[in-house]
Amino acid sequence: MEPRRPARNRIQARTNYNENSKENSIVQRFKVIESLRAEEPCVLQRICPAIVLLAFIGLATAQAPTAPGKPLPPGPMQAKVKAGCTSCHNVSRITEQHLSRQGWAVELDKMEGLGAVIPDADRPALLSYLSKNFGPAKGTPPKN
Repeated sequence: MEPRRPARNRIQARTNYNENSKENSIVQRFKVIESLRAEEPCVLQRICPAIVLLAFIGLATAQAPTAPGKPLPPGPMQAKVKAGCTSCHNVSRITEQHLSRQGWAVELDKMEGLGAVIPDADRPALLSYLSKNFGPAKGTPPKN
């Protein structure tokens, strides 16, 4: 860029001033944008590590239904318990709990809150099956 000559008249002076101010404002904006880029990472760079961390935690804590455990005892609700519960949990998650009827009701409510579908018509039969086969009398009480 070559240096500007002194203005010959007022119109020339105003033109030089306007060109210089436009040029300076563009340069200043560019400098501001570059300084912001250099100082602060973009939103994705800040959020991406958190998303990856949460995904790893979710995968690490997910319970794989691979360990067979003890088989479910026969009964009218065995098939529904097997189909509904073991899609997310292994059988030992059920067989090792030994809860009262009220405790199993709380567990069913919790699972419904997490997305399990339990028809109202099946609920009493499920509670009877679980409390009969995995109630406090069938094992040692759970640790609190």
